[in-house]
Amino acid sequence: MPVRSGAEFIDGLRRAPREVWIAGRRIDDVTADPVFARPVKAVAMLYDLQVSAAHRDAMTHRDTDETGPYGASFLTPRSQADLVKRRLSMKVWAEASFGMLGRSPDFLNTTLMAWNDSAEFFGQRGARFAGNVRNYYRYCRERDLFATHAIVNPQTDRSKASHQHDDPFAHLGVVEETKDGLIVRGAKMLATHGPTADELLVYPQPGIRDGEERHVLAFGIPCATRGLRFICREPFDDGTQSAWDHPLGARFEEPDAVCVFDDVLIPWDRVFLYGDVKMGNAMFAQASIRNFTGHQTAVRGLAKCQLIAGIAPPASPSR
Repeated sequence: MPVRSGAEFIDGLRRAPREVWIAGRRIDDVTADPVFARPVKAVAMLYDLQVSAAHRDAMTHRDTDETGPYGASFLTPRSQADLVKRRLSMKVWAEASFGMLGRSPDFLNTTLMAWNDSAEFFGQRGARFAGNVRNYYRYCRERDLFATHAIVNPQTDRSKASHQHDDPFAHLGVVEETKDGLIVRGAKMLATHGPTADELLVYPQPGIRDGEERHVLAFGIPCATRGLRFICREPFDDGTQSAWDHPLGARFEEPDAVCVFDDVLIPWDRVFLYGDVKMGNAMFAQASIRNFTGHQTAVRGLAKCQLIAGIAPPASPSR
């Protein structure tokens, strides 16, 4: 199943229940709850476009070794034609959502592609970490998974580094190394579409200080992992907004969530980076994240600008 339809995406969410909280209540099924049903439907619409006869050729790719087809947002560009292919693919999704889905699936697909292309960076800590990155990229690509990410620490006392807080796990960190993987505890944010995605990526941003080694982590796990909890912000649309009066807000809400890890096991084959302050600070630049996600962001931004230009009133004629 290398390329999914919207129905297959929704079915995957139903078969993988996750712990989600909003407004003090726990959600049993994100595909049916009024707060999440519309965001799920919006993403499903994108997957349907990907498999439609009108867009299948533009939005999927098959390698010369007959690998695929897979979503073109996973395509590693090796030529100008590949960059054009990626742009046209991203354009379909951006225009379908008027640029309002800031974290459509192609954003983190692009990050995974960049990681795979820069796997040698992760291999500085050992060949197995480079192998983990490559295998995880293929895993997500072959299943056409929707990933979200959490890369920011909660806004606690900013005068203190992560390891200087009274609670050493106010920010996500490693509790213990085991033969099976890392046990992690603490919070990370802000996972856009966290409750409605398939996979969660965690990775560090620059600005890490010496002493924060236990908080330097990059990994990917299913959103349905036991011990992982999503605590969502108040929704802009609780499912009752009129699609007529609020044509964008009623269709393109993106639920954001704080991710709380309660002694969650991260298997070794899902760990990409751990415990290296220097690498954590260099990751954005040396793993090419900004280069490729900037391409996706520019395509989406253009679609949003075109929407604004289209609805703006015409300028008054000069006298």
